[in-house]
Amino acid sequence: MFADGDFGAFTRACPRQKLLVAANCSDSVRAFGLPECGGCNVLMAGGGSVENGRVFCGPYSAMIIELDRQDGGESRA
Repeated sequence: MFADGDFGAFTRACPRQKLLVAANCSDSVRAFGLPECGGCNVLMAGGGSVENGRVFCGPYSAMIIELDRQDGGESRA
């Protein structure tokens, strides 16, 4: 798994996958039906973190944005 507080390591581990950025979520990715620390799709927002092996997103972002790391990380609403 990933060390507590090292959210960047999780995103770096899946550089070719899409990351979902969600607004105001406080639960772990499992609550959104996504793989927990192992799949390459992550719900995250500003201030995302890893706690007890689970990925949590932060309190920022106003909408769901899809980041495609394959094409240079461009975001599109």
